[in-house]
Amino acid sequence: MRNEDYYNYAEQAAELEKKQQYRDAALHWQLASGKAKKEINCEYATERSKFCNRMAVRPFRGEE
Repeated sequence: MRNEDYYNYAEQAAELEKKQQYRDAALHWQLASGKAKKEINCEYATERSKFCNRMAVRPFRGEE
């Protein structure tokens, strides 16, 4: 059975990342992490949130 809450937040976060809206993406990854039922999904969402927070402050060269 698919965890719709987790996947909805994760999909929104991924779309925000594509648009380089990293602060909003980080928030959506945090929300996804809180809805995750599987530990691996929780860990993944937490790490993506950390990455997006970093990108919001210090993007890779060429993405500024």
